Amino acid sequence: MSRSLKFFLIVVSPLAAAGLACLGAAGLIGSHVDANGVLREPFALIAGGSLLMVASAVAAAACLLWAARRASGHDPRRYAAAGARWLQAGAGHA
Repeated sequence: MSRSLKFFLIVVSPLAAAGLACLGAAGLIGSHVDANGVLREPFALIAGGSLLMVASAVAAAACLLWAARRASGHDPRRYAAAGARWLQAGAGHA
């Protein structure tokens, strides 16, 4: 199993599921106006669910970008090794 798929399954899926659960619970609870004219609505569930859905979308986008970058042959370890050799050669000292 690829690293990006593991990240997707471990991070993105639970975030999206929790966001949908919060929004679903807010829909089930509903809203009403009490006898004093005060609106009773689960605002925390709406805001929390929306935040979780946005977080899962951002994490999914990062996962897709990571997978696309890895598929293109980019290896960040190669650049790190080249930088370490450059510093060892003394090129980093002015």
